[in-house]
Amino acid sequence: MPRECIQTYFPWRKCFVFDRPSSRANLQKLEMLEECELEPDFVNQAKAFCDHILGASMPKTLKGGIGVTGFLLAKLAVTYVDAIRCGKIPCLENAVHALAEIENSSAVQMAFQHYKEEINKKADLPTEDQKEMSDLHSQCEKEALHIFMSRSFKDDDQKFQAVLAERIKKEYEDICQKNAEQSKNFCVALLLQMGEDLEYSLENNYYLKPGGYEDFQQDLGNTISQYNEATRKGIKAKETLSDYLKEKDTRGSMILAADKAMTENEKQQKEEQAKVELAKWEAATLDAKLKDTEMQLEDQRSSYNLHIQQLQDKMESDRRKAVQEHERLLNKKLQEQKAMLEQGFKERADQLEAEIRQLRSQGTGRGPCGSFLGNVVRSIGRVFGF
Repeated sequence: MPRECIQTYFPWRKCFVFDRPSSRANLQKLEMLEECELEPDFVNQAKAFCDHILGASMPKTLKGGIGVTGFLLAKLAVTYVDAIRCGKIPCLENAVHALAEIENSSAVQMAFQHYKEEINKKADLPTEDQKEMSDLHSQCEKEALHIFMSRSFKDDDQKFQAVLAERIKKEYEDICQKNAEQSKNFCVALLLQMGEDLEYSLENNYYLKPGGYEDFQQDLGNTISQYNEATRKGIKAKETLSDYLKEKDTRGSMILAADKAMTENEKQQKEEQAKVELAKWEAATLDAKLKDTEMQLEDQRSSYNLHIQQLQDKMESDRRKAVQEHERLLNKKLQEQKAMLEQGFKERADQLEAEIRQLRSQGTGRGPCGSFLGNVVRSIGRVFGF
């Protein structure tokens, strides 16, 4: 029975035999001994063991070929031992499931924190346009998703990936809103600064005189030119200017009506010109809004495609690892069966034959079925409204 247990739980094994490290009197203070005080045979055996562990041993894996780091192994051991201490029946599968919940939650937090820190650090608000923000979002999201995929495991229903997608989406919406607000505030302040002389003249009724409308139009044009020459105004540049011109159009109509130097026909022509100019800016503002909205929708489509592609890549990588693990286990069973037959243990060899047939029938090399992928796509799609 002990032999079978060892063979079952340690299918790949290499045995080492160690002599007593030192004299009986020194065993109680073994950790304090210098290497020269140890038996030479033990030192050589220990060196051979360490060389094997560091150079020849395979990385530890869970079922399915999932790699286990030292950190994960420590947590797995604690979870398993705690179950024993609580009087429960220890189950490796349950321990792995509990560990996956903890690690996947941690993977979500680590990936999201990376995204949040990077996009807030690299975003020079207000950005010149929405594309600048979109490109930065795409880069940071890709890095965050890579962090999540490299650390998460057994997220079979993509629950944790969906949580990450939702948090990144919300953070991106928040920073886009912040970007718009900063752009708006900057543009308003810029127009106040560059239109300071114009405002002074309006407050002091400078334009309420013959020929005042022409002076008003000239000063307004200078303000607009200076505003357009300024850089880094952001995505609200056209909208803010359009709002500014609407307000000045009302003042301009009053000045035009009071201008005694113009005939009624000239006033009508000037009024029509002002309306055409204002309509042009309103159309430009609407066009900019539509482009920004389309860019944000494209961001969602790109994020959705990125999540699906990264998930498919991870699933394919996990499948290859599972195939390799399956092949190693099958080869080991075949070697054990051969050894049992050579040693005359026919009953055990027959048991191994049944295990071998079961392994061969499992079809580990097949990829995930269409219905599973469909459920995954729908789970991620719900986050982005698809």
